[in-house]
Amino acid sequence: MLIDQNFENWVEGLSKNYKKAQNKAALAVNKELINSFYELGKEISKFSKLEENIIPQISKELIKITNNKSNFSETNLRYCVTFYNIYKNATKEEFELIEMIPWSTHIKILNSSKNFDDAFQKIKRSLV
Repeated sequence: MLIDQNFENWVEGLSKNYKKAQNKAALAVNKELINSFYELGKEISKFSKLEENIIPQISKELIKITNNKSNFSETNLRYCVTFYNIYKNATKEEFELIEMIPWSTHIKILNSSKNFDDAFQKIKRSLV
């Protein structure tokens, strides 16, 4: 019975390590996605100053190249620009919290926020 209990504890430990690794991987992927959308918003903002209706063209080209309709839809690209504009003055510490939130939650926050302070308070509440 002692061997059985040790075995069960050992397997449970393996399971916990695996779940911990999964969580770390998910956070890393989310962080990269959030950074990618931030940079995308930043780059589009540069072009938007030159040509107001550039987003449909960017969307069309990115979808053609990547075959990813959801991340590069016109709507999502507009969210990227809004995301960049709201968070462009965030400190490094603030952005580390911003990176922890899934994109779908950011979209909800962006839809209900007018400025950085309002959005950032919602981010902090969502992390609790």
